Amino acid sequence: MRTNRHRRLIAYGLLAIGALVLVGWLRYEQQRSFARVIIEEEPVYPAQHPTEGQICEWVAQTPDNSARLEIVARQFTQRFRQHDVPLRARRDGETVRLYVAVSIPRWYTARVARQIWKETLWATGREPSIPIYETYVLSHSRQIGVCARNPDSGEVEVRLIR
Repeated sequence: MRTNRHRRLIAYGLLAIGALVLVGWLRYEQQRSFARVIIEEEPVYPAQHPTEGQICEWVAQTPDNSARLEIVARQFTQRFRQHDVPLRARRDGETVRLYVAVSIPRWYTARVARQIWKETLWATGREPSIPIYETYVLSHSRQIGVCARNPDSGEVEVRLIR
């Protein structure tokens, strides 16, 4: 009888230790990501955005829009990742989705969304609608906005949802 009790206590103890290790690791990862990407002032942008001609050169060999969008998304993500900005662009069907970390300020997200909108327009020749998603470490990403041309004013605007 006593051995069963000890086994049960040992199992509960191991579960408690595992839970503490998991919580400690999550807190460490959260602090590490926020310490690396605290953007309070003007962040370091990529030194130079590509021109319309450069984007057209990238996509000149690809006849279909999905391959062109894949190239634009990959180049865009790589450019910002070189500067440790936690964002990525992914092709989703006939559009590009923008995924940004929760630690990125909204004004920075809006600037980046306008830039990917412009590059997608140059690559495909048609006006895109760019959905913007916020990513989390332990949860699914959620849509926080969209970048598209306003039909009333004709200007490209970023509509953020909160």
